[in-house]
Amino acid sequence: PELANNHKGSRVIQALLKFGTDGQKKSVYAECVPEIAQLAKSLYGHFLVKKVIDEMPKNEIPKLLAHVKGSVRALAKHPVGSQVLESLYFPAPPAERLSMRCEFYGSEFAYFGAGGADGDGKSTAPKNLREAMRLKPQQQRQGMLRQMNAALLPILEKGLVSPSLVHAALCEYLDVGGPGTKHEAAQSLAGPAYLRMIHTREGAWAVNLLFS
Repeated sequence: PELANNHKGSRVIQALLKFGTDGQKKSVYAECVPEIAQLAKSLYGHFLVKKVIDEMPKNEIPKLLAHVKGSVRALAKHPVGSQVLESLYFPAPPAERLSMRCEFYGSEFAYFGAGGADGDGKSTAPKNLREAMRLKPQQQRQGMLRQMNAALLPILEKGLVSPSLVHAALCEYLDVGGPGTKHEAAQSLAGPAYLRMIHTREGAWAVNLLFS
């Protein structure tokens, strides 16, 4: 992981993943995968993370995502980390995609998963923000919206809206929020950024809500 933060070192390790033996590749995975959340925010390290994702078998992706758990919101606010999020979100199975989206609902969901602290497994896991809010008492629902607001507005203000994960989270937030929520989000997003959102279903829906 220390070498991966260096321009030349990152290139060497990427070459190991491309041309190395199975043993060499496993050695890279063993050292770098546990540090993936930090490497994803590195100017040079994030290239290695993308390479690891590309080279890793799809059935191993959930193990990779386990090392990003709790860090999704921080990565989404980071100019480099947000690029890695898209690479992680796109190949992830539906259950892992849901877990990544749920981190925007607040700290409770970031650490306990889609069912929150009161969940007892995937059988009770909500499918979206609206369902998650229905599981909570009335007084907690506004707190969930405030946490989503605190997570999403900096992303909109920085224009880091290319990842489809952000589109999905923003769409759920706007769907539940009132006119004031939509107005504040629309005022936070610069015009050209809309063009980076309309290529996904959720992004196009969010843009329509903001335009309205």
